[in-house]
Amino acid sequence: MEFVKKIVLLGLSITLLTISWPPYLGGPSIYLAFIPLFFYERRILTKSRFKKYLLTFLGFFLVLFSYGFLVSYNAWGEYNNNVYIAIIVSFLPLSLVVSLFSLFTKNTHRYLFLIFSWSSMEILQMNWGLNSPLLLLGNSLCMFPNLIQHYSIWGVLGGAQHILSLNVIVFLIILKTRSKTNFKREIALLALLLLPILGSIISYSLPLERDKTITAGIALGNFEHFKKENSENTSLLINQYKKILKGKNLKDVNIVLFSESTIVNGGWIENLNNDSIPNPIDSLCPGKEILFGAHMFSIYDNSQDQLPYSVRYDANSKINYETHNCVVFRSKLGNYSVRSKEKYVPFHEVIPYPKILMFTKNWLSKTTIPTYLSPYKHGVEEPFTTANGNTIYGLMCFESFFSNMIIKQNKADFIVVLANESWNHQHLGKEQYFDYMTAKAIESGKAIVKVANCGYSGYINSKGQIIDKVGFDKPIFKKVKIDCNQSASIYSSIATALNTIVISTTLILLMSKLIRKS
Repeated sequence: MEFVKKIVLLGLSITLLTISWPPYLGGPSIYLAFIPLFFYERRILTKSRFKKYLLTFLGFFLVLFSYGFLVSYNAWGEYNNNVYIAIIVSFLPLSLVVSLFSLFTKNTHRYLFLIFSWSSMEILQMNWGLNSPLLLLGNSLCMFPNLIQHYSIWGVLGGAQHILSLNVIVFLIILKTRSKTNFKREIALLALLLLPILGSIISYSLPLERDKTITAGIALGNFEHFKKENSENTSLLINQYKKILKGKNLKDVNIVLFSESTIVNGGWIENLNNDSIPNPIDSLCPGKEILFGAHMFSIYDNSQDQLPYSVRYDANSKINYETHNCVVFRSKLGNYSVRSKEKYVPFHEVIPYPKILMFTKNWLSKTTIPTYLSPYKHGVEEPFTTANGNTIYGLMCFESFFSNMIIKQNKADFIVVLANESWNHQHLGKEQYFDYMTAKAIESGKAIVKVANCGYSGYINSKGQIIDKVGFDKPIFKKVKIDCNQSASIYSSIATALNTIVISTTLILLMSKLIRKS
């Protein structure tokens, strides 16, 4: 009977976590989702500290893996080896570390360690090459921007701490209610933790301050780009976009935005600004500034004997070369600037840490063989600047999930996220991706324009309010007025310091436990 009760508690946490995730509408259930898991940990009655830790770890990992499994189908469009690897890499290390809270005896120390160690592991997920940070706890409330305006102060990572703190306080109130113990302190802490939500609701209702606006055109093909004929003839894709733009009034449009993989064979980066070599991209929106995504190549000029696995050899030209996924900006003068994608989907687009993990190539399915992508080291890092002085920060698909990427260029006027979702046939997955961007807009304090082939596209202001949203059922051209916000969120300025405090606090709590034990 005791075993059944524990399974029921774990199942309840799995259910609450799953329904809290976008695009489901149960977001606020995240404030209660961990309470059954805490009760499960309380019911582990054993004299062995190791057994206590082991059973706590198994409970946490079972809950997190199960809910991750249930919600990841939307994001990935299918279940394959990469999905399982992503969930395990996300939650196995996290569960191993966070479950150490069960070894603390004082409630204050044990739950502080739980909260800070969780955020420490999410910081790790943001900074190593193994993880896909779609399942950061703070993302659960993306569909409720009125509740998470406080992300502009401490980000999605701080949002996780807030969520866990509320779960802990409500759990302690329940415990003290059952034992008929005074819980005035917990009520006071609960009131304090509700203040950020109240402040968010008030902030969300206030009018948005605008520095200036810019009119952008979004041109969407909404068709499969990766066909052999498109890679062999760049003009075929360009002609498709010319048809979409034909007859459209672009006089008031400052810049035209296209999706990731607009050009699947953009040629050599070194030739983009070479006037002596014909460039078919020049014919796309002549006289207008454009921003688009392209797969391009560069010559690998290092003569070392052992080449990186991302380098390939072209027998015809007899050169080594690399493939890059790039954001390309063309100015009014026809000059091209390139920013290379820096974050890649591990075990899907690239093999992370290839010197160590090359053996994982055999784990990948035929549809997810690494494409040998690598960063283009000579591209620009600063935002692109338009003729009228606007600065644009362009991110490529997977990069937009990383808090440290989304705030990296906090002096930009707005952010453009270019994506290609033609591979994902799950409607809920396309909804989920768009919803994620609301939290990222709040976190950065910048408006976000998402331009997605075969996915949802649109404009989200710096409060996370969805102003424009278009689907993916047909080719479309849409004009949007974007608020240019020259100020950034508080979080974008203090993120490094906050991360340092979180990790340091986790280590101090752990060390104090070890010292007391010795």
